[in-house]
Amino acid sequence: MLASDAAGALVELRQDPVLAKGLDLLAAVCAPDAAGGKLDERLQLLRQHHGRVADLLPQLLARVHGSDGASAEQSRTAVRLAQQLARAMHQAFKQAAAQGSLTKGLFARQRPAVEALSLALLTGWELACVYAHTYTALPARFWAECHQFFAHAVEQGWESKSHGPAEPSMEETYIRILLMSMTGANRYEPYQIGTLIDLVAEAAPHTGIVAAHRMAEDKAAFLFRLDEDEPPAFGLPPAPAEGGSRYVVDVKEAVEVLQRRMDEPRAGAVPLSRRQRQVYERVRREWQYPAQRRHERRSRADGERVEMVSSMAVCWDIAQQGDGAQAGTVFDVLNTSDSGMLLQGESDSQHLIPGEIVAYRRLGKPWQTGMIRWVGFQAESLTTLCGIEHVGGMPHAVMIAPVMAQMEPYQHALRLQGHSTVVISGHHFHPFREFHLDDGGEVTRIQAIKLVFQSALYQVMAYQAGGSKDE
Repeated sequence: MLASDAAGALVELRQDPVLAKGLDLLAAVCAPDAAGGKLDERLQLLRQHHGRVADLLPQLLARVHGSDGASAEQSRTAVRLAQQLARAMHQAFKQAAAQGSLTKGLFARQRPAVEALSLALLTGWELACVYAHTYTALPARFWAECHQFFAHAVEQGWESKSHGPAEPSMEETYIRILLMSMTGANRYEPYQIGTLIDLVAEAAPHTGIVAAHRMAEDKAAFLFRLDEDEPPAFGLPPAPAEGGSRYVVDVKEAVEVLQRRMDEPRAGAVPLSRRQRQVYERVRREWQYPAQRRHERRSRADGERVEMVSSMAVCWDIAQQGDGAQAGTVFDVLNTSDSGMLLQGESDSQHLIPGEIVAYRRLGKPWQTGMIRWVGFQAESLTTLCGIEHVGGMPHAVMIAPVMAQMEPYQHALRLQGHSTVVISGHHFHPFREFHLDDGGEVTRIQAIKLVFQSALYQVMAYQAGGSKDE
């Protein structure tokens, strides 16, 4: 059961067939009969649970960002249940791997131990994917245990083995986990996460693990240690005199494979879509030249707080009401920079995702406009960390429509005070494309002249007057 839910709430949750199935599965995975007995019998039962969990997780993850019409509360419940299922499955196979590590004898007798260790790493990969989908930091000791599993596989000479035919080897699975940590998944928009996971799986067979002192070139790379509870970090290899067993994630060949995939689709492969190409190009850059912080952060310990609302519909309503608008969710300001701020609070009633538009204001001040650049959720609470980039000043509620031979319907947009800039849903920008702008009943023509920036959901466009008022 979800530890934080009261009995009455569980009864209500069970009215939802997907959540009820998830709760039953969680109970089965955590049951005593899944944690005891002979290793081969234990693995047979765990494999059955694993298949059922694998079938259910996509249904739960579809609710994470309200993509199936779920409310914010339903989404957060789905997040917790998906994470608990993934953690329980990983924990069960970790325990099986520990039991298998005691096995002695010929390889034929060690087969269950090989299978248990391989599945412990595989469920670690699946856990990393679930946490990427839900923008949550991985549990404590996750990295230490994954490093230890792989080190044990190498020690036994099992790194090239897997838990079944056509399944990734232990080394490939471990490399997937490393690569996922090198992408900053909490900055990716929801639709990009699936593409990112597929990309990592495609790149892993072309990625190597090399002792740092054996690298031919002395340049920055992603480095890690097997005896630390840390993912790979980008930096220069240590001098040989410093000692220590550091390893490099060698992505040179993987980056070349990604580039070829963008330039020349494989025979029989479906060409990449525009959105997929954006992810491939972004990852290719991140693995070679990770983004660096552009502005200095200034910590705030003075109790400063802001109100915030998200989504175009809510921001538009706020802009229409002006300073008298009802309060949004209150967040604490942890630090600020010239480009934005880091907030912490409880997102109990909002869908907060990278790329979403927000309106925010310091208490008693006018509303301003921003965009979510990254989010991080706590696994067992509503606490959220949220990086906001400043987009512009006070938003004004307007309606906008492209000028076309066949008139398109108007849609909500935000005109930003102090600049000839407008935030519009979707991707409509073309240089000098004309739009009808209805600003409180006064309709004018404008021309888009510059794309300031964009996300999957919105574009922020600078514009100029494009003609006389329309009648």
